[in-house]
Amino acid sequence: ASRGAVIEGNTISGAAEHGVRISTGSRSLRLVGNRIEKAGISAIFIDSGTANVTLERNRLTASQGDALSIRQAHCIRIRDNLVENAGGNGIKVRQSPGVELSGNVLRRNASAGVLLRDQQRGPETVLARNVFTANQSGLSGAGASRLRLAGNDFTRQFPRLVSGDLVYGARELLTDLVGSSPIVLEPAGAVSTGAPPACQFPEGA
Repeated sequence: ASRGAVIEGNTISGAAEHGVRISTGSRSLRLVGNRIEKAGISAIFIDSGTANVTLERNRLTASQGDALSIRQAHCIRIRDNLVENAGGNGIKVRQSPGVELSGNVLRRNASAGVLLRDQQRGPETVLARNVFTANQSGLSGAGASRLRLAGNDFTRQFPRLVSGDLVYGARELLTDLVGSSPIVLEPAGAVSTGAPPACQFPEGA
């Protein structure tokens, strides 16, 4: 497990599996200004109890699977990244409380721009100031948790704005495609509650 590392300014192209994998309880990491393209699975894969990670100003392009996949981690801050042309979802978040996505551009991903799956009820997932363009769907949920949306731009998102269990609570989103008013979605199907994580992001984040 790594603690306090900074991965910055790298170009990774054509990795057979993941471009970068962070797992086994790593803590307080920053990934900044990296370019990861044509990964065989995911550009970045985060799992196994990893916490307090910031991903900022990375360019994730043309992964064969999900561009960024997060599973069984917590306190992940994802901001100002470009995520495009993935063969799967742009960003997939599964069983991971305390995730914040802000200022990201998600475009032309073959599945959802953002997929939330099997999230705990209680802790919020926050999406703010993200731009969704021409993904198969903008947001998708299967057991999604409480979701706070503010200032996201869906004006160029087609063919579908939302899918999965987020469809039933998305009426306000459909009438405000630029997110001028904050929206909270609480879809059915989230699993049992857990206390919100205490997030301690690394210095410089």
